[in-house]
Order: sequence, then structure tokens, then C-alpha cells
Amino acid sequence: MDIAGSRYFIVPDDVPSLLFHKSVDVVDPAGEREGTAWLSPIQGPEKHELTTVIEQHLYVIGYRDLGRILAGESVAVPVREFHPL
Repeated sequence: MDIAGSRYFIVPDDVPSLLFHKSVDVVDPAGEREGTAWLSPIQGPEKHELTTVIEQHLYVIGYRDLGRILAGESVAVPVREFHPL
């Protein structure tokens, strides 16, 4: 993920945990933990997006876009910052 000029990653080994409804670490290029990611909503069978918290900001990636990355169809997708109403 490119956010505000910084890069963040989910380690490929953590993707299976993510897909089994667990939260995973978001790391920087040096491997330092910078946040947490999970599929939303946590409860319920249908997932709609990847949600991540980095430096107290909430970001979302659409589930369809996440699927394109995991399938190798895309290397970049939109990342939106969530702003509560």
C-alpha cells in the first residue's frame, strides 16, 4: 500500500490468516510493524473490504480490488482513507 508517500505491506505468509478471518500485521519495508489489517466486517459471512489501521488512521481497500492483487491481475489498487460522518 502506498499511503502519503510511505509504503506498507502485508507479508505474503500472513495472507492465509487474513482469509481465515484473523487480523494480520501491516509492516514497512524494513519489516517493522506499523499497523493491523483485517477483512471487514469481522462478523458476518460476506466480506466487503480490507480494513487497515496505520498511525491511528483507518484505510480501506475494496474486496474486489484485493482479489485482483491476490490473483496477480493488478499491482496497484485504490486505497481510501475512511472518515466517519
